[in-house]
Amino acid sequence: MSTHTVTHLLLVGTYTTELPHVRGEGSGVYGVLFDSNSGRFCEQAPSSSSSKAHLLSVCENPSFLITASLCQADASVDHTVVLVAHEQERGDGHVSVYDSEALLSAASAQDCAAEHSTATLVDPLLMCSSHGVHPCHLSAQPLATTEDAIATGMGTAEPSSPTSTLLVRVANYAAGTTSPGSSAEFHLSITGTHTDTDTDIATGTGTHTGRCTTSSITPCALRMDHVRTRVLGEKGSGVVASRQAGTHAHFNLPLPQRKGVALVDLGTDRVLCYAQDSDHLLTQWTMPPGSGPRFAVLNAAHRLLYVALELSSEVAVCPLDEDRILQRLSTLPAANSTASTVAHIAQVGHLLLLSNRGHDSVCVFRIDPASGLLSFVRTVPSGGTEPRHFEVVDQRWLLVANQNSNLLCVYRVDQLEGDLDVDSGHASLPTLIDQISVPTPVCITPLQCP
Repeated sequence: MSTHTVTHLLLVGTYTTELPHVRGEGSGVYGVLFDSNSGRFCEQAPSSSSSKAHLLSVCENPSFLITASLCQADASVDHTVVLVAHEQERGDGHVSVYDSEALLSAASAQDCAAEHSTATLVDPLLMCSSHGVHPCHLSAQPLATTEDAIATGMGTAEPSSPTSTLLVRVANYAAGTTSPGSSAEFHLSITGTHTDTDTDIATGTGTHTGRCTTSSITPCALRMDHVRTRVLGEKGSGVVASRQAGTHAHFNLPLPQRKGVALVDLGTDRVLCYAQDSDHLLTQWTMPPGSGPRFAVLNAAHRLLYVALELSSEVAVCPLDEDRILQRLSTLPAANSTASTVAHIAQVGHLLLLSNRGHDSVCVFRIDPASGLLSFVRTVPSGGTEPRHFEVVDQRWLLVANQNSNLLCVYRVDQLEGDLDVDSGHASLPTLIDQISVPTPVCITPLQCP
């Protein structure tokens, strides 16, 4: 009995320039084909005996990528778009939008091409300012309809419903006290209908960067309109002077239970919850001084927030309805003496995972099914150095982007807790299933191949 092969195109963002915190060696967005049955990277051409990452789009510092679904105004055609945040060496950052079909086509063409053939590169459909400095995170929520978006400002639809308008939020980290952190909000929409001619794309406040003839969205009008920017105060309040002299927006998290959105501010050790349709501050969660909150995960079933504390290498568990901390746990082993900071956080079933840069590991917590509270399981090696980001594919495979060793590494999720070895009394480490070289990888997002 044959097994149906499930292949994903992993889109990998890279740093391309030298910034204060990294020396980028990449050239833009790369693509890697991944077999979800075996957990291995696919061979890139019939004559090849090894896997290779291919450059799909040349751009500056694509440091965060997400996918979102967007349909025609008449709901006749559904598209998957890829949104990318670009850090710039100077001035405001950028947000660009790609058509997933164009990226998949380019990856397929390179997969079948000879080793020295000319690469097929993809241009974004549009690009606009992020309305802030150093954009570091993106989120997207569907709006019910364009009319509803205009009438209510921020009315949201059910996540599964098709939408012709997305609410896109960008966290702008900023730098120092002269450029405070901010969260910019946009409406991304497809307007117009299919035609038989290849027309330019009307982009509203976005900037069209050229024709992309492989894009299924090309005959439509795609626009991205700036709605508002929430600017944090100029002065930070943290005790880590080198990182908390100013406010630093690092993450946006929609909180439908509070009818708001949480904005994580590393510079003031706070998570701020704003009303979704105004700048009214609903509530906040205060983190320990100098802890530097970076990302957060919502446990809706238990009404809890899991907050990744970058600077103190910890995770905080907070009730959704109160400004207090129920738990505060280290992401490092008790005997650790290595300087380290937390980078990414994600929930995978009954596990909560966080990556440690410096210790170069992934910390595994078990979530109590009754209370939602955490218990430390262990840390496992990341397979390289500076694990800035990771992605879980099909709930089976953990893929870690090791920024400073230029490696993507694959592990099985069901091996993260470990089986106890009877002789040694220790849990066995997960097996490294596969790895592939990508220059300065900082973010992974998967697209399922047709």
